[in-house]
Amino acid sequence: EHPFVYSFPGAYELQTVTVTWKGGLRRVPLFAQPHRDARLLDFVGFQDGEEISWEETLMVNVSPRQFEAIRPMEFYAFIRGAEDQTRQDWRLEEGEHIEFIAPGIEGSCLLRSRGELISTNCPFWEGGDLQELPRQASDSDGWSRGTQWWLKIRSGRQQGWIEMVRPPYIYDVEVHMHPDFAHDYDR
Repeated sequence: EHPFVYSFPGAYELQTVTVTWKGGLRRVPLFAQPHRDARLLDFVGFQDGEEISWEETLMVNVSPRQFEAIRPMEFYAFIRGAEDQTRQDWRLEEGEHIEFIAPGIEGSCLLRSRGELISTNCPFWEGGDLQELPRQASDSDGWSRGTQWWLKIRSGRQQGWIEMVRPPYIYDVEVHMHPDFAHDYDR
């Protein structure tokens, strides 16, 4: 299966992300494209506490966590990228699979179900209606080892991509979401 690439944050999510460097004097590679095999352009560094000014950000998930419904279940979800951002009821039938892509904001998570990218409350699997399928181990904070976060930045006259590696935690992230959107997750 091909890596799943998506914008974070999406323009439709009404949120902004601030990234602050905490990596000390460490320099990181600047790539021409958002993947580890891309052409290396340079190495870049930031001052501790410096806000990283970015132009675009992407998540690349090459190994999502997979779950199977062991009985029918219902929950509410938002279909990502849809023009209508209203909450919808979502139903999984027994034996149906759903993929955990990444943790989201305000206690949400990003999932793929029936070919749709959806958001819902996390962890949605704790009710006993889902069983995780065997796969690679995940990091303790819920990030799949297969998830890469890339920032497109400008360094001098060059523009390129840096990977925000987890761990080690070399940055702080603040996500600010429009308050009306946050309330839609409460049920």
